[in-house]
Amino acid sequence: MKCIVHIGTEKTGTKTIQEFLHLNRDALLRQGVAFPQSAGLKNDERLALADYNPDRMDYLRKARGLVSPQRLEQHRHELFCELQAELREIAPDRTVVFSCELIQSRLRTPEELQRLRELLEALGFNDIRILVYLRHQVDIATSLYSTAVSNGITEEPPPPDDEYFGNVCDHRRTLLRFREAFGERSVMPRLHDHDSFVGGELLTDFMDCIGLSDASGVLQFPSPQNLSLPRLAIELLRRINHDVPMLDEHDQPNRVRIGLVKMVRNAFDSGAPYVMPAELRLAYERAFAESNEWVRAEYFPGRDRLFPPADEAEAEPNGIEAQEFDAIARFVSDVWLYNTKSLLAITDSTSFRIAERLSKLKSRLWH
Repeated sequence: MKCIVHIGTEKTGTKTIQEFLHLNRDALLRQGVAFPQSAGLKNDERLALADYNPDRMDYLRKARGLVSPQRLEQHRHELFCELQAELREIAPDRTVVFSCELIQSRLRTPEELQRLRELLEALGFNDIRILVYLRHQVDIATSLYSTAVSNGITEEPPPPDDEYFGNVCDHRRTLLRFREAFGERSVMPRLHDHDSFVGGELLTDFMDCIGLSDASGVLQFPSPQNLSLPRLAIELLRRINHDVPMLDEHDQPNRVRIGLVKMVRNAFDSGAPYVMPAELRLAYERAFAESNEWVRAEYFPGRDRLFPPADEAEAEPNGIEAQEFDAIARFVSDVWLYNTKSLLAITDSTSFRIAERLSKLKSRLWH
C-alpha cells in the first residue's frame, strides 16, 4: 500500500493544499486518492504529535492535553487504532495522502522520524514517499514572521541562525534528515516557484505529485489560504501584542484577543507587503547559499541556481515614525481591551444568569 506524506515546508501553500484535500475528499477517493480523517480533518497534526519525543513540549501538545509521556503514548495508540479502522475501508490500490507541515518543522530528531516510519509501516504502507516543497529562504522567513506576529510575538524578525526559522529554511538539512529515515529514493522535493509548477499553479503541481492529471470540472480549487499580513498591519500588531498577548496569565488562549488579528488585517488589507530589512535579507541569502547549491546539484542539476534572486525592493517609507506607531498601538490596545472586556463581562454575566435559571428549572422538574 502506498502513501505520500506531504510535510510542507511551512509557508509553501500548505494550508491551501490541505483545504483542497479536505474539500475534495470524496471526489479524490473516486479517482484513487484517499485523504483519511483520523489524523486530522484538514491538517494531520495528530500524526505529527504521535511521533514527538517524550521531552518535546510545545503549545500544540499542551493544547491537546498530552503533557505526560503516558498520555502521549496513549494518543499514539489511539491514532493507530483509528487509522487502522479507517484504512480497512479503503481499497489497497488507493494512494493515501497525509499532509502536515509540523512533520518537517517539529520532528527534528532521528528517533522521531523513525517513530513516524514505524507507525506508517505498522499501518501496512510498504511504499512511503515524502513530498516537500522548497521555497526561497527570504520569502519563507518573511511569511514565517507574519505568522509569528499574528501569534503574538513583539520582536523584530529573527536572523537566519534562529532555531525555528533556520530549521525550516535549511533545505539540505531537511532532505538529508528524511533521506536517512525513509531512504534516498523516497524523498520528493519540489520547488515552490510559479515557473516550476506543473501548469504554473501550486495545486496543479500537487495534483501531479499525487498522481492526478485532469480534474477539470470535477474538483474544487480553494483560494489561497493563510495569506501574509501587509506591512502596516505587522508594524501595528506586533506593538499591540505587548498589551494583548496570545496567552493569558493562566497560559491559556487569551479570550480578549479573539478577532483582533482579523480586524487589523482588514484595516490594512490593500496595503503594501512587508519587506524585511535589506541587511537581513542578505544574511538569509548568505546563510543558505551553500545549502541551496547542494540541493540544486543533487536534485535540480539542470538549473543555473536553485531559486531566482530574492526581490531587492526596499520597503516604502510609511510616513509614520516609530514613536507615532507606538502611540497608535497603545490607543488601539486601550480601545480594544475596554470594549472586549466589557462585552465579555456582559456575556459571562448573561451566561451565568441563564445557567442559574436552567438549574432552578431542572430542580423543579425533577423533584
